[in-house]
Amino acid sequence: MSSFGAAIGGGGALKEAMTRRGIDASVLDQQSPAAGGSSVPMGVPTTNPDVGSMPSSAVAPPKEEDNELKIALKAMSGFIGSEGKLRRDIVTFKNQGLI
Repeated sequence: MSSFGAAIGGGGALKEAMTRRGIDASVLDQQSPAAGGSSVPMGVPTTNPDVGSMPSSAVAPPKEEDNELKIALKAMSGFIGSEGKLRRDIVTFKNQGLI
């Protein structure tokens, strides 16, 4: 009997009705995968051995030899510094009435 049939109090009446109509009632004895019973085949691990093996940081620090990355980071920090100084100067000039 299916898990739904068991949950609602059995499926004897339903089996009898299906048999009277010539319908195969054996499908009522099947259990759906979502029924919650232990249907794990033998030999299949129930735990994941890889859990916990992830590094604590998703981004690894750059290698010492990675010169291209160092150059890119230096250029980006220079650009951000210039942008910040430019914005400060604009605010200062607006406050002084020069713009």
